[in-house]
Amino acid sequence: MRKANYKRKVIDHFYGSLSYSGLAEKREFMVFHGYNPLSDVPEGWIPDATQREWFRRAMALVAGQILPSPGGGIKAITFDAFDALCDEFITDE
Repeated sequence: MRKANYKRKVIDHFYGSLSYSGLAEKREFMVFHGYNPLSDVPEGWIPDATQREWFRRAMALVAGQILPSPGGGIKAITFDAFDALCDEFITDE
């Protein structure tokens, strides 16, 4: 195995939680469990129901970037979409 392949396949994948592969896997895990309404995993991460719902809705925006919609395309996260989400859950009070 060439040194470059060893680095890419072994070190990058297994170098703790800061590896690119490790971060990508954790991101996919968070998006999947945050976006999936049948998953109860976020309840263990975020005890507050309102904050958890905001997280689930934010993960739905992220999922729109990586999962094709029924129409066949992916959706970019726009400032307006994120701003609307924040306005719905975050108040100045």
